[in-house]
Amino acid sequence: MGNDIHIHLDEIPPEVADTLARGCLRLYYQLIAMPNGRELLDDAWEKYQQRKNAEAASSSADSSSE
Repeated sequence: MGNDIHIHLDEIPPEVADTLARGCLRLYYQLIAMPNGRELLDDAWEKYQQRKNAEAASSSADSSSE
C-alpha cells in the first residue's frame, strides 16, 4: 500500500472549498512575508518538481521494461 492520497474534489462542498482556499492564501502570504520566504518556496517547488520528474521517469522505465 502506497502513501498516495487521493482527494475527490467534486465531493468537497463549496463552503469547505472556500475555507480551504482562504487557509492556503493565508499560509502563502505568511510564507512570503518571512525573510527569504520566496526563496524557501522556490527551493521547495524545485525539489518537488525534481522528485516528480524522477518518479515519472522511473515508472516509465519500469513500464517499458515489461
